[in-house]
Amino acid sequence: YCSSQLPREINVRQGSGTWHGELLWRCAPVLCAYLELEFKDRTTAPRVLELGAGLGLVSMVAALLGAQVVATDLECVLPLLQRNCAMNNLDHALEIACLDWEKPADRFKSGFDLLLASDCTFFVEHHALLVSCIRLLLTSSCRMLLAHAERREHVTAHLLEKLSGLHVREVDVEAAQTLARNNERWPSGWNVFDNA
Repeated sequence: YCSSQLPREINVRQGSGTWHGELLWRCAPVLCAYLELEFKDRTTAPRVLELGAGLGLVSMVAALLGAQVVATDLECVLPLLQRNCAMNNLDHALEIACLDWEKPADRFKSGFDLLLASDCTFFVEHHALLVSCIRLLLTSSCRMLLAHAERREHVTAHLLEKLSGLHVREVDVEAAQTLARNNERWPSGWNVFDNA
């Protein structure tokens, strides 16, 4: 992943695909491009928590953009996440931690300005668990950005049903689309939902 907004290129290595978190899914670069625009004029470093960080691309981009980041995923995915951060000399620029969506530790329940999730919505059966976790972690001072690929219409409808009550809206991403298309890394059929 490279961009004129970042001081250097970020490379990631995928795993064997045994776990979904070992693959780079198409929403990660989309959310990265959106974050570039979001963070462009920030004067303070936001505290960011990423759910389902997988290979770590979104967390690494957020860290390079100046955020204080905690990248989380399942225990089985963390070694690959750690290797990717180390490979990009970012292993000391962000914190890596295990977060179980069923019972997130209390330390994740406050102190964050932004909650990120990218392509964690592939399986309908995970929606309730993800949204339940998001509800536990969101505070009045925390905002959520959830990148979702539209693969099947009923999956998106189910996700939006689960997100009801969080006051989410689909964000206007035209400027981010232009940025990403210029870098030839923009997939079609995706959304970023925001609760602001």
